[in-house]
Parts: sequence; C-alpha cells; structure tokens
Amino acid sequence: MSQYHVPSATRTATLVNRVRGNPVRRERWLVGWAIWLAGLLAILARVVVPAADGASWWGVALPAEAALRTSWLVACGAQTVLGPVALLVGLWAVSRSLQEPEPMDSAGSPELAAAYTRHRTMRAWGFYYCTLIMVAVLGAGQAAIAWAPNSEALGLIGPLVGSAVGVAGASFGVYAGVQRLRIHALYRKVMSDQ
Repeated sequence: MSQYHVPSATRTATLVNRVRGNPVRRERWLVGWAIWLAGLLAILARVVVPAADGASWWGVALPAEAALRTSWLVACGAQTVLGPVALLVGLWAVSRSLQEPEPMDSAGSPELAAAYTRHRTMRAWGFYYCTLIMVAVLGAGQAAIAWAPNSEALGLIGPLVGSAVGVAGASFGVYAGVQRLRIHALYRKVMSDQ
C-alpha cells in the first residue's frame, strides 16, 4: 500500500448541472450593459461641447487641441473595447464559479449540500457585483479622461480608486477562500462521522 493512499469511506460528488440554477439570471447582465453604455455616452457627450477653434470631425465638434482630441479618441476606443470584454469575462467567471467540484459524503449530507449551495450563490453574486463595479469604474475613468485629460486630480484619484477596487476584490477572494475552508472542515467532519 502506498504511503499516499489513505483508506476512507466511499466518496461521491454532485453531478448536477448547476449552471441551469445560476442565481444571476441573464436579464441581470443588462444592468452591466447599461452601465457600460452610460460610460460610453458620457465620453461621446464630450463632442457636443463646442471646440474653441470650431474644429469638427464628421460634422461633430471635437476638443480643439490635438492632445485633447487624442485623449478623447483613446477614451472612446478603450471604453468601446474594455467594457464588453469585462462583461464577457464576468459572465464567464459566474458560470465557472458554478462548475467547481463539490465532494460529497456517501450519505449525501444535507448540511454539506446546503453549505455548497450558499457558497456557490455567494461566489456567483460576488463575481457579478465585482464585474459591475469594474465596468462602472472603467467607464467613469474613461469619461474623466475624455472631459479632463490634463487634470492633476485625476492623477491622484485614479490610483486611489483603482487600489480600493483591488482591495475590495481581494477581500471578496479571501472571504470566498475562508468559506471554502469551512466547507472542507465540515466535509472532513461528516466523513469522519461515517
């Protein structure tokens, strides 16, 4: 017998397609798309403000200076690409969080099943809200760049907001990890009771 083989009771796992039981319904993602669109419209609204020298592009007024025009174009392009990518990655993360293996005891402990359900639901909603926050911060940042590209305040506020969002995401990850450890402890207890 190998030193790594530990004899134990029969182990099982749930074989249910949990993606169908996703607590974050597809309609909820419309909120994320609305946030993304609001950010894009805020950036595009910058062209409505008349340029000082009357410069226009396709009949739409643009910021007068070339640097401002470039900042606006970069903000517009970044929002157009990064927002949808963030939403699609968030949708994928929620779906993947529901597919994590969930080892069960042979008796199918209802307490263990309930713990997995709570953990799965918490992670799905956590990834959803993290995605919404990320899309909102990206949109607000790009709109701020479009409206005030030379603002020193943005140079100070941007890293602080980014750090705060990073800390919030890390806190969610730590909380999810602690919950998973509690489930593992419960699993070991249930297995030892058999």
